[in-house]
Amino acid sequence: MAKLFEVIGFILVANIVGTQLFLPKYVNLSFAWEIWTWSMLANLVFITTMSASILIPSKLHDRGVEILECGILCCVMVYIGYILSWFTVCNFSDEWDMGDFGWVFFGFWGSLASMLTFMHIMNSKPKIGFGECRE
Repeated sequence: MAKLFEVIGFILVANIVGTQLFLPKYVNLSFAWEIWTWSMLANLVFITTMSASILIPSKLHDRGVEILECGILCCVMVYIGYILSWFTVCNFSDEWDMGDFGWVFFGFWGSLASMLTFMHIMNSKPKIGFGECRE
């Protein structure tokens, strides 16, 4: 059950921070809310890719891969997830078209925030000893 809340929290961070295109100047949550109404297919792509972005590095971390390496992998996977979901939004919604695809490159804040969130979640887990299994 704790893993489910980690995934949901991670997806919320990736969505809310990733849609803050002008984050250093101001925060606007309306865009984060509106984007979910444009394409159900894009929502499924986003949820799937963001879930994979936390679960795959988490499994690697459980197997002994360093937290920084897993964090960087998470960051890259989140950005790839942004690209895939934004591609879906641009192709299957009435709000945007492929001419607007360049907006995805402003999602670096969300990618960095997701990496830091992942690293915090992994760092807060209890350490396991050699030969033990965390599941």
